[in-house]
Amino acid sequence: MKLCEVSILPLEDGTLVAFLRENSGEGWDCYKSISYDQGESWIGLFRMPLPGCHRPISGLLQSGRVLITYRFMQGGKGWLGTWTQNFFAALTDQESAKAQDRRDQWTRILPVDFDRSPVADLGYSGWVQFEDGEIYVVQYIVDDAPKGQIRGYSLREDDFLLAAE
Repeated sequence: MKLCEVSILPLEDGTLVAFLRENSGEGWDCYKSISYDQGESWIGLFRMPLPGCHRPISGLLQSGRVLITYRFMQGGKGWLGTWTQNFFAALTDQESAKAQDRRDQWTRILPVDFDRSPVADLGYSGWVQFEDGEIYVVQYIVDDAPKGQIRGYSLREDDFLLAAE
């Protein structure tokens, strides 16, 4: 298994969760590793229900939930233009981030953008949540330009999940 790049998420209880970039070309789930001692040692590789999770960027929202943005790479034959056209954001909770069995985790996946270019290429995202709750996400994308461009998106947590009544 070829894995590289990692997004390390510090949780409220001090646990660290490292979300690993899916780099197999097979569209595997996101794998993660967990540390309970500030990164001195790590356990896992554990699967998370985020198929094709390439270049994950994780963080905690004001609500305490976890947000992960990533390029979806389904795998199969191809590269630019076939694997690299979908950009997603996923919402989950801290218990799911720490869970070691895939069946003990939940995610809500929101399609954020789609690259229409025949040589589609997107990803390398980043995001921040402002005091008013707005989540601002940036990434690069080719789409309708001759070269890559930076695109931004404004989201709120209720774009993923409406508040319970």
